[in-house]
Order: sequence, then structure tokens, then C-alpha cells
Amino acid sequence: MFFSAKNICALFLALVTTLMVYQYAYIPAYESVPQEEIAKIENQMNDVSFYIKKYKDMIAQYEEIEPQNESIDDLRAMLKIWEKYDSRKKMLTALWISPENDADTILLFNRQIDEMMVDAPTGMDLGIELIYDENQRDWQGRMLLHAAYEKEGWQEPVISNKPTGGYVLYDALSGKTVIFLVLVILVMFWNYDIWSFDFDNATYKLLYTLPYSKNRIFAIRCLVHWLGSLIGVLIVLSCLFVKGTSVFGTGLESFQIVNEQALTHFGGFSEEMLFLGNGDFAMKLKDAIILRLGLTMLFLTLLFCVLQFISFSVANGTSVIITFTTILLLVCSTSIMGVNLTVENEAVLSGDMGIGVPLVILIEICTAIVFLIWTNWWMHHREV
Repeated sequence: MFFSAKNICALFLALVTTLMVYQYAYIPAYESVPQEEIAKIENQMNDVSFYIKKYKDMIAQYEEIEPQNESIDDLRAMLKIWEKYDSRKKMLTALWISPENDADTILLFNRQIDEMMVDAPTGMDLGIELIYDENQRDWQGRMLLHAAYEKEGWQEPVISNKPTGGYVLYDALSGKTVIFLVLVILVMFWNYDIWSFDFDNATYKLLYTLPYSKNRIFAIRCLVHWLGSLIGVLIVLSCLFVKGTSVFGTGLESFQIVNEQALTHFGGFSEEMLFLGNGDFAMKLKDAIILRLGLTMLFLTLLFCVLQFISFSVANGTSVIITFTTILLLVCSTSIMGVNLTVENEAVLSGDMGIGVPLVILIEICTAIVFLIWTNWWMHHREV
């Protein structure tokens, strides 16, 4: 029943959708980066001019009132940083017109801008978010990436979202992309009638008359549907990887930032420690993909277990879809103690969810087992 024409057509549609997302989402996003960078720099220039003037005014004020004040040296140091930042950003505006030809220079200037803050005086926070390009954690992540690429001897990408096979696969597994949604819908469509099909067609009584134990019937059907679903998901992801690789290469010689606390602790991360990037490190893209893929497969396994329970308990295909979709939407929009119940791989691995990977794995495995046991028990005690 799993390898039906309906399910094969669903796989085909998922593959077509995946290729369309690559062509009409990933590639345009990549091609628009140079213009976005130019526009971003142009918007920043007014702020930069304001901060340069502000620091000059503060220096002049101190020189007039308190010429011996130790803060003057710090202010002068920050003024030099701002002037160098202004100079590099203006040159980057011209370089971003043809990033392919000026890739090395763009990388050099971006790195120089990041390195300016290494020896910056403390306490000079005026406008600092602009130089950090968001916050200190983002800046620290870029510094970690610079060091990782230099140590490994790999070329650091000028445009981080270049849709290579590795990048699009990593991004698709973030938990909040269109392709991830396609995978969820695909698993739902393949399995919503795993048990309700028998009830819809009045053949459910055969489940109790076959010359096999109920445990065996339950185990075989669930195993076939579960393995079939995961294999189908891998086919879709492989198609995406092959497409990206055929256009821009594998892109596996790159890094992504992951949080060590998220990998090793159950939870309780302090917001201050996360803000400062405590525990962040650069992980090879290949290893990061494996991590996200494992979490994705576990999440889809949990969805399958919940879905098969609903399919058996509701016993009607249409009602199963409505019930499951309603539950999914409620879960996605609900939070407990400030923690969103939607398990996004990106948020988990960065530590932003506040709970670690071990706890996520434990919760999902235990929940999946509970729903499997519950369905099996119900099968033994349901009246024919």
C-alpha cells in the first residue's frame, strides 16, 4: 500500500517543488547579494558620518575641559577605527559591483573591518553595533570563521549563501524553509491513511483475522511506512544536493557556526552567555549537515509516530489530515516557559532554544515510543 501510485506521484511533486525552490528562491537570493550589500553600505554611511563627528566632538570637548583625562586616548583610538571603517566601507561599495573579479579584496577588507575591534578600547559603546554588524556574537562568529578557513587552508566564500550542494542541503534542514515544509507535508501525505485506509474501505476487520499476531502486523506496517518515508525524504534531499552541486559545486569545504553548549548540555543557557557567543565554534559543513540531517530524521520519525496514532484513533482519512494539521499548527504557535515548541534545527544547534540537543533527542524518542505503544495497545483492545 505504501508504494502506491498516489505516493509515487507525491514524491514526484516533491522533487519538482524542490527544484523550483532552488531555481526561483536560492539562485535569486544569491544573485541579489551584491546589490543588497551596496544598498546596506550606502544606508550605513550616514550613521558612520554621525559617529565620526560625535567622537571628534567628544575629543575636542575633553581637550578643552580635561586635557589630561585618560579617556581621550580611548576616544582617539575609536575615532581611528571609525575612520578606517568608513574608508573600507566606501571602497567596498565599488568592489561589490563585480564581486567575482574582486573577491580577494572584498574578503581582505571585510576581515580588516572585523579585526579592527580586536584591540578596541572597552567601554566605547557608541555605535558599536554598526561595526559588529548586529551584535558581538555575530562578530565573534565571523572571527571564528576567518580563523577556521585560514587554519584549514580553504578559500573563504565572499557570498555566504552561494547555493552549492552543501549549502542548500544545510539550509533546507534548518527547520524553517520551504523545502523542510515540503518534507513534513510529504511524510504526512504518505502516512495519513496508514490505518484509516482499512477503516475507510471497511477492511479493518482483516487486521484481526490474518494468521499473524497483532504485534507482527503492527510492527511490519509501521516499519515499512517509516523506512519508506525516510528513504523518500533522502531522495528529495539528494536531488537538491545534486542540483546545487551541478551548478556551483559541493561547497563542502566551508564552515558553519555551532554552539558547543547546545551539543553537550540539556538546557538552562543564560541569555548573556549566548549573547557573547560562549561556546560557539566553527564546524565543517559536512559535519553540520550530518547533525541537522540526524535531527531532521528524528523529528520526522516523531511526526510519523503521532500521525499513525491519529490515523488509527480517528479512523477516517480526511479527519486524520484535519486533526494532524490542527495539532501541528497549535504546536508551532505555542510556547512553554518562553520556549517555542517548534523544533527548529538552526535554533537548537545555535543554543537559541535554550535546551540542548541531548534533551531534544530524549524528548522526541520518548514521545515517539509513547505513541507507538499507545497505538499497539489500542489495536489489541479495540472492538472489531
